[in-house]
Amino acid sequence: MFCTICIFLALFAPCAINAKIGAFFESHRQVLNGILCQNSKIMKKAILLCTLLASLAANAQVPGTLDSAFGKNGIMRWAATSGVSNGGRDLKLLPDGKFLMAGEVSGSNQDMILSKFKANGTPDSSLQGQNFSMYDPFLGADDNLYCMEVLADGKILLGGYQQGVNDNDVIIYKINADGSIDYTWGNNGRVMVDAGGNESAMKIKVMPDGKILIGCTKYGNNSSNMFVVRMLADGTLDNSFSADGISPVIFVGQTQGNFVDMEVLPGGNIIVCGTVSDGVLAQVGMAKLNNTGMVLPSFGVGSKFKFAMDGKASQAHNMIRTSTNKLLICGTYKKANNDESGILLMVDTNGVIDNVFGSGKGVIAYDKTALAEDEGFADLMELKNGHFFVLANYTDIDNNKHILGIMFGETGNLRLDFGNSSIVQYSATADFTIAGLAVIVPQPDGKILIGGNAKNAITNKTEFLVYRMNLENKNTSGIQALRTQQVTIYPNPATSYFNITTGTKVDGVWMFDASGRVVGEWNNTNATYTIPQNVSNGLYYIKVKTTDTYSVTPININR
Repeated sequence: MFCTICIFLALFAPCAINAKIGAFFESHRQVLNGILCQNSKIMKKAILLCTLLASLAANAQVPGTLDSAFGKNGIMRWAATSGVSNGGRDLKLLPDGKFLMAGEVSGSNQDMILSKFKANGTPDSSLQGQNFSMYDPFLGADDNLYCMEVLADGKILLGGYQQGVNDNDVIIYKINADGSIDYTWGNNGRVMVDAGGNESAMKIKVMPDGKILIGCTKYGNNSSNMFVVRMLADGTLDNSFSADGISPVIFVGQTQGNFVDMEVLPGGNIIVCGTVSDGVLAQVGMAKLNNTGMVLPSFGVGSKFKFAMDGKASQAHNMIRTSTNKLLICGTYKKANNDESGILLMVDTNGVIDNVFGSGKGVIAYDKTALAEDEGFADLMELKNGHFFVLANYTDIDNNKHILGIMFGETGNLRLDFGNSSIVQYSATADFTIAGLAVIVPQPDGKILIGGNAKNAITNKTEFLVYRMNLENKNTSGIQALRTQQVTIYPNPATSYFNITTGTKVDGVWMFDASGRVVGEWNNTNATYTIPQNVSNGLYYIKVKTTDTYSVTPININR
């Protein structure tokens, strides 16, 4: 009878077997051990079954739960020194499972910092003998870092601004894998761009031909505008791009334009996304540049796309290109009561709102409750099944800050089978408060890293904060075993193609970028797979589905 109950629970427990059910099995195994039974063989089988199910429960990845093997119960906090604030801005995964986090550290002045961690969240001391390196472009001045990109050769680009004598200028560093500056690049390892005001780099992307795109914002007196810089691989400005390597993105009638993100389309066109405002109404703003840096007049209305949810102030926070070649933007908008709600907006590559997403409106607004609370969508990623996972910074009615992870379907419907009716929520503990999270980084084992900042309750200083969440219900050890024993992907790094060898039939192959977006898909069993031309240099993941299971393997593209 008890064995029947065990089997029933094993088969029908939601999201596989969770930790509570595992504890239940373990406790009953111990009870059974102490019971004298006439049929010892049946009793031994019952005890063995409960032990097995308890073991499975311990290894189960329930989507939305934190990975207890990472940091302290799934949470990592770190500071270079305890007496200063450390602000995390960007996070990147490395091919060996380790990860980098970059930002700034504030002491007597503010400097850029790059830190490195092992896969389990402990510091990695391979950056010149320690786990962090600091960079001070203009000695004694304040410098900010906003973006980072890992190149196919393992070197790293860091972007932000340096404070000069008269104004702030865009600064890009090239860093070797060991944290030292690559003095052979640019001007002794760095490139400064002065567009005639106060400017900062906000996003870095590497194009398929190795050229480097820098998305920037220029600030003036109560004004700002977006611009894009294109460099050659050696750090010199590309004069074939808008004549001087700098292409301004001006929205007529708008006094403010703040850069958020960009996507490179097949053929080289570039979609630029940000927040624009005429001083009264903030809107999501988008434009399309061609490969020479010219704004294309056919995009949106009169070369631009603008959107304000219900005519209220709306801001873009991040953008991805989906597997259906649509652009999905997450952000916030001000409700009638002046509280913030999250928004998801889907637009095609011609600047037209999608007529399927969000019940045909192309947009959805999200409120956790009807109370006076703020929910700001910070980042998003697409899963292989076409669902969208969105990260939100949530401030409740008592002004406490939390993290929300929300799952949406392909058309914007809430996925009620995820978490607690589509939502998982993480809150601060007694020793820290959440100071904001902004970055999602998917990992090949179905887990994700969520990076941002925490405020230490004792020192009152800001620290790097990283969560590791189980997002897809996979067994990690099984993936690793398959990767090493049955599936081989080569060459790696790859240029235009890769090969797959496996002991079983291949049913499907997908290539994902670091944001979780599908950039290549092959529904055949060829041994050689051609990499799409629009795939730029960098780190990607190859997912191989076979008859028995699947594997996920990192691959570097270096054309």
